[in-house]
Amino acid sequence: MLTRQALLKAGQGMVIVLVDSVTSRDNVSRTARLAGWQAVSEDQPDGSYKITLTK
Repeated sequence: MLTRQALLKAGQGMVIVLVDSVTSRDNVSRTARLAGWQAVSEDQPDGSYKITLTK
C-alpha cells in the first residue's frame, strides 16, 4: 500500500492522502492508526476525501 510506504519513509510529521471512496478512507485511516499516526478525514466538494495523517 502506498500510504504505508509513505508513513514508513516519513517516520513522523504530516502526510496528506487523497482517496475517492469511503472504503479507501477507512482503510487508510485504520492503517495509519495501527502504525501510531493520527488520522483526520475531510469530505471534499467533489466527493473525495482528504486524510491528514500526523505523528
